[in-house]
Amino acid sequence: MDANGEVERSATFSWTDPRVGLEHLSHLSGLDYLTGMRDGTIPRPPMASLMNLALVGVEPGSAISAPSPSSTECSGPKVP
Repeated sequence: MDANGEVERSATFSWTDPRVGLEHLSHLSGLDYLTGMRDGTIPRPPMASLMNLALVGVEPGSAISAPSPSSTECSGPKVP
């Protein structure tokens, strides 16, 4: 607890260096690149890891991401 009696929380996340994924970009189409991210064969960008975003749909002209929020993204009422 902090000085005000609030429970302190922390979060950590991990990611792959974005250069690893970018190495695939020169020989793949944009659709294939995003499909690889969706399937996990190409690492997602660090911001997607930070925000818990996952690609759930990839097709020509469309890429759909879905968040999986945790308590770090919530700003609702205080819970003891």
